Amino acid sequence: MTRAYIASPYTNGDREENINLQLDVADILMNYGIAPYAPVLTHFQSLKHPRPEIEWLQLQKVYLEICDILIRFRVIKNGKEILSLGSDGEEEFAKDHGIPVYTFYTIKELKEFLEHDNPYVYPNSLHSRYEIIKK
Repeated sequence: MTRAYIASPYTNGDREENINLQLDVADILMNYGIAPYAPVLTHFQSLKHPRPEIEWLQLQKVYLEICDILIRFRVIKNGKEILSLGSDGEEEFAKDHGIPVYTFYTIKELKEFLEHDNPYVYPNSLHSRYEIIKK
């Protein structure tokens, strides 16, 4: 089973919307037989047991290192991208470690990609409408 790390904004923008986005993405990936890792779930752990942000970032890299792909969501609100230094760092880490990065802007794009261009079924069928970044 393919392991997918989900990278998207967390601290910038509406935190509840950001958490819901990752949970929705995780559910969609599971529907396609992909094992998701949603790092925003540490939000709930940190509510009960707060830790310095650097510890959470280090923990995320441990999980990212064992994932097969990184699914990057870039969130646009009012015509502007919500910046995510954490996701930027995760994407850079993935590329440095040879982990393919797939970037999407909407849930609809992700679903279309999984339905029609799923690289886990047809590895050479990727279409240019998606920003696909490899090392």
